[in-house]
Amino acid sequence: MTWQDLLRSRTESLGLTQQGLADALTAAGSPIGQAAVSKWLRGASAPEDERLPVLVAVLSITEAEFREVTGYDLLPFSEEPPAPRADPQTATAA
Repeated sequence: MTWQDLLRSRTESLGLTQQGLADALTAAGSPIGQAAVSKWLRGASAPEDERLPVLVAVLSITEAEFREVTGYDLLPFSEEPPAPRADPQTATAA
């Protein structure tokens, strides 16, 4: 199964149209149009990494399913980048 197959299958099983999926993603804080969803489902393009956590949540795709189909862990896409740490050599004592 490919990533596009999983997207198509899950979209269909949830009874979502392309516009319905776009609307659900927009409502979940990840605005997107129907044309982009169409490209994903046809395999003409892929969702941006930062959109993946919202997409898999909307489609109820588990991390295990995502990993099995894509070969990647979802965790790096859903974590906030670490905050920069102060350089102890340049930090001054208060």
